[in-house]
Amino acid sequence: MLKNLSLKFSTVLFFLFIVSQLTQAQIYGTVRDNLGEVLAYASVYKAGSTVGTTTNNEGNYTLQIPKGKSIIQFQYVGYKTIKKEIDYAGDPIELNITLSPEAVSIESIVIAADAEDPAYAIMRKAIRKREYHKEGIKKYESDLYIKGSIKVLDAPEKFMGQEIGDMEGILDSTKQGFIYLSESSSKFYWMAPNKTKEIMSASKISGDDNGFSFNSYTASDFQFYDEYIQFSRSIIGPLADVSLRNYKFRLEGSFFDQEGRMINKIKVIPKSSSRPLFFGHIYIVEDTWNIYEVDLSLTGKAMKVQTFDTIRIKQIFIPLNKSKDTKWVLFNQIIDFSAGIFSFKFGGTFSYVFSNHDINPSWGSERFDNELFKIEKDAPEKDSSYWATTRPIPLTDDEALDYVKKDSLQILWKSEEYLDSIDRVANKFTFTDLLFGYSLRNSFKHRYFTINSPLGTFLYNKVQGAQLGLDLKFTQWNKKETSYFRVEPNLNYSFSEKRLRPFMKLSYRSDDNDRKRFQLAIGRKVDQFNEKNPINYLVNTWNSLFVKNDRLKIFEQDVFDINYREELLNGFNVIATLGARKRRPLTNTTDFSFFKKDRAFESNLPREDLVNDFFQEHQTNFFELQFYWKPIQKYMTVGERKISLGSKYPKFGLNLKKGFRGAGSTIAYNKLRFSLEDQYLNVNQLGYLKYSIEYGTFLGNTDDIEFIDLFHFSGNEFSLANTDGNLKKFRLPRNYEFSSAENYSTIFSEWHAEGFVLDRLPVIRNLGLKSVFGFNGLYRRDTNYFELLYGVDNVGIGVLRLFRLDFIWGFKESKYYDFGIQLGAKMTIGG
Repeated sequence: MLKNLSLKFSTVLFFLFIVSQLTQAQIYGTVRDNLGEVLAYASVYKAGSTVGTTTNNEGNYTLQIPKGKSIIQFQYVGYKTIKKEIDYAGDPIELNITLSPEAVSIESIVIAADAEDPAYAIMRKAIRKREYHKEGIKKYESDLYIKGSIKVLDAPEKFMGQEIGDMEGILDSTKQGFIYLSESSSKFYWMAPNKTKEIMSASKISGDDNGFSFNSYTASDFQFYDEYIQFSRSIIGPLADVSLRNYKFRLEGSFFDQEGRMINKIKVIPKSSSRPLFFGHIYIVEDTWNIYEVDLSLTGKAMKVQTFDTIRIKQIFIPLNKSKDTKWVLFNQIIDFSAGIFSFKFGGTFSYVFSNHDINPSWGSERFDNELFKIEKDAPEKDSSYWATTRPIPLTDDEALDYVKKDSLQILWKSEEYLDSIDRVANKFTFTDLLFGYSLRNSFKHRYFTINSPLGTFLYNKVQGAQLGLDLKFTQWNKKETSYFRVEPNLNYSFSEKRLRPFMKLSYRSDDNDRKRFQLAIGRKVDQFNEKNPINYLVNTWNSLFVKNDRLKIFEQDVFDINYREELLNGFNVIATLGARKRRPLTNTTDFSFFKKDRAFESNLPREDLVNDFFQEHQTNFFELQFYWKPIQKYMTVGERKISLGSKYPKFGLNLKKGFRGAGSTIAYNKLRFSLEDQYLNVNQLGYLKYSIEYGTFLGNTDDIEFIDLFHFSGNEFSLANTDGNLKKFRLPRNYEFSSAENYSTIFSEWHAEGFVLDRLPVIRNLGLKSVFGFNGLYRRDTNYFELLYGVDNVGIGVLRLFRLDFIWGFKESKYYDFGIQLGAKMTIGG
């Protein structure tokens, strides 16, 4: 009833909203061409300044100016610029403009068959001036307005058997509707060569008056004076030194702007549709050779991201004054994209308007720190009157209606009555819950309870036989969902052992900024000898029952652990654990399998040479300190939350683990490990590198340690792998083949060449495949092992590119060891 009542006012509120926009605007109107068609994203600004706006998709604009006389300039590439002098006295002025096409001309040049297009000479000069224009302004600050929208353009009637409906009022009768609509107002700071800072002071999201906008120019800072523009892969820019080897250019004509500057319109044509290249147009100013405008697009095929159809980037630059050597600044940027997945079609537009540029202000490098982007805590609190007087791009009718509709609906969506009604539907028990588990939630009180279905926890191995678990989780969040208290009890029953193992974790996170978390773990459980759990339990279940190839090596332990973690300094994290364990060996209890019944499972011994020298039940106590440091870690602050944006430097790790005698333990050791890793080292058109380097040693006597406490190295037991965790694994040896107390060094590395290699091969370059080259090595006083890898990534059909096929060659003591082929899946399988 509440929903129906709120929607009755939508139409009335919509018209009030439109009237409010127009009456609040100082200058407003519509820009059209001489045929009456609206001109979307035309530039409108006060001449001689950077105060301006652009028209929206419907050609409408609003502009805020001071009282008095001003000259308003209307500009659209390919059309004659118009200037209008007005005398603003305080009352709104409607100013509708018609722009006529510019007389684009191209000189009558006779080009011989072997001569090049005049565009190449222009582009060479622009490339030579690239660094000059990139560094022409040393620093500046500006106001920044962003409007972003993502819209469902088409949706199926059903998805995975479920009715789509109107998605809680989001979709209309044509299966279209906004899933994201937001505006933001920020201050943007820039300093050469690449320092940025963005502070969002106002944020508005349709349907959420307390939400923080995802709008950010920091994440969309595409500098076409750079050689490479970063998307999911590095895209070669048209002004790159290598651009003439990758692009064709054609001069389509020239025209003169209002100040008499000649503007060259050049078509950018990629030489290969599968290479990381743009297509479209770039406009270059004659004599100064700077960018006037870019209108360039990029396909999903070129990015190797099949979900995207096309991304289009449009940038307009304006001069600060009329002088020939004036600096040009970015005035606005428009990003349009289209995408699709599983019969859903999406489209989006993000508009960025810069204004009030202050060139070379008094501040210096102290303005910048590791916080790249900040959203003020009170940013969502700005009311509608604020936006009516400050937004430079007027809302379209669809956007205005969406605000009104969702503003009325959010009263309903946030009410306890509505949340309870939604929870009642979601909390209703169904037959599928027997397979996938059951959830009980109280959204209004931020309280959640889940129970995994015992059928969904089914696992099998040769030691425990069939096993079922009862996994529960209760979480109580605070109102802003930045801290929580969580209880996770677990019961596991092994039918072959006839053994019940209870286990429980209690967790408390105090806040999100410093990532403080306290955890207590107590109970009995089964673990692998290698604490990294190299064997996937679900994959092992399949191999045990259908192939009779069980490679799992496990033991039982009673656990009492106290764990605390915190980010002490930006990028510097510490994890401290105090633990007491009672560990017991386990042996095979079953030989059942659906097939190959005459074959026996291998023993539960990690290695066969341990048959006469394996551990007995014992107590061990330890204290472990782990330090992880990401130097100069960049981050963003969203209200009270801190979100890491990574670092261009590798992550350093130091692990100190001390086993100590007493309280029943006779095991003592000092174990040290140092690591250095980088999951993404960009090498531009060559793709990116991943690597992990580690060194480990025991300090002092190792006579009293057990096999479990040795250095273990993850190997591979099956031809099916999970690529998400492959970097730190040897691909051919078995898991415990190299386990030892000896000092060691390891290196795991991969070069993800993206399309750099395969894009050069006919036919294959159209398949969207990527190449991976790898090298893994273990160096120890008594053993040396290394392996070489070649992989084909992005294997699949359509948008489902979930697999990677690897070919591996192994060498031990400089002699050939083995060869293997592995199929990897990109998503995690099982536990």
